[in-house]
Amino acid sequence: ANANLVRFHADREDFAAAEPLLRRALDFDPDFHEALIELGALMNATYRAEEALPLLERARALRPDSIKARSEHATALGLTGQLERALDEFVAIVEDDPADYKAQNNLGLILSRLNRFEDAITAYDDALALNPEYHQARSNRSLMRLALGNFADGWKDYLCRDLTGETVGMFHRDVLPTDLSGKRIALYRDQGLGDEIFFLRFARQLKERGAWIAYDPDPKIAGMIERLDFIDDIMRGDWPADGYDLRISLGDLPYLLSVTDTATIPPPLELTVLPDRDHEVVQFLESIGPPPYIGCTWRAGVQYRNKLSKLSPQSAMAEVLRPLNGAILILQRNPRPDEVAELSEILGDRLHDASNYNEDLEGMLALLGRIDDYVCVSNTNTHLRAARGLTSRVLIPLPPDYRWMQSGAESPWFPGTPLYRETADTGWKDAFQDLGRDLSRALGNR
Repeated sequence: ANANLVRFHADREDFAAAEPLLRRALDFDPDFHEALIELGALMNATYRAEEALPLLERARALRPDSIKARSEHATALGLTGQLERALDEFVAIVEDDPADYKAQNNLGLILSRLNRFEDAITAYDDALALNPEYHQARSNRSLMRLALGNFADGWKDYLCRDLTGETVGMFHRDVLPTDLSGKRIALYRDQGLGDEIFFLRFARQLKERGAWIAYDPDPKIAGMIERLDFIDDIMRGDWPADGYDLRISLGDLPYLLSVTDTATIPPPLELTVLPDRDHEVVQFLESIGPPPYIGCTWRAGVQYRNKLSKLSPQSAMAEVLRPLNGAILILQRNPRPDEVAELSEILGDRLHDASNYNEDLEGMLALLGRIDDYVCVSNTNTHLRAARGLTSRVLIPLPPDYRWMQSGAESPWFPGTPLYRETADTGWKDAFQDLGRDLSRALGNR
């Protein structure tokens, strides 16, 4: 009964309730195999893979033939950066149980982290051959295809990304006609703020085809969206909405609008700034000293299991910024005190904390339009700066997000934006060397 209760909580990702039950079970019986696996899986899912490893190693030792123990152990290896060991484990699992479609999917995830996107696609193909309804593999494959420039197949696969089950059947998901005259469209966001700003670039094409558009924006950017000339009405969370011909999920637009190659990619969304916020930002910048002003962000969001992480070493970033002219602005959302202390030790009084603007996106939009340069990993602010018609200097971790492509000095989604890529061979070394050179040329050194 206790094991069933644990599974009940774990299936609902109620990890806080499941963990004490698992620990009590292991206190009673340290060799309780199922509890070892479940606690290890829970730790993998809550960013504690280092703690998961000894539990899963014990589970493997108790039952070397347990596919579940081996799979979670391989996952923990991958999450702790031991990618080659994780790869070997998943290859062995697939060889021992060729019908395990989830193992094929996990093999694809490890291959993607090794930047072996073509091989990852093959693994996802194999998973889907075993279970054509396994949408997670199709969604993962979409990111690989898009990163390789296969937009036609990639955006079709992208329809299988995570959406709320009760709403997905309510969306129109067929390619749209070129003439939408007289059609009333209810357009819904389905992902985070950065994705919302990214995908809104496609919505203008609905207007160009003659549609009338109502949109449901995130409240944090609702004011900006209201100022867009192609949005006719703001729904503010109405669901389900009546009186519309079509309901469309924002992330489906590239497929619905047949974005199949670089020639069909629309430019980034353009957002206007409120004059009073622009004036406030100018005053703020004048108060911290003369230009140039350089923004920096070294981390985006959190590292989710089986999802892309976006981070770069902040100390290496600070060393690159140290010799430059001007003031350095922290634009990191929720910077940790230890991170700020480390940067302050390197940059001294030239470092200014502007992270509060992340809670005031109208102000952030104005600030990003006024600073001279922005060094960052991909995050919401990268999209806001692009919406001001400006470029950033973007650090691309492995594996790269599909919008930045698998390789190349630029991305077709953000023309003119220089990219600095982590590599499997040299890590961040070459990326930061190139970044420092380019910044010195652009801004000059002290």
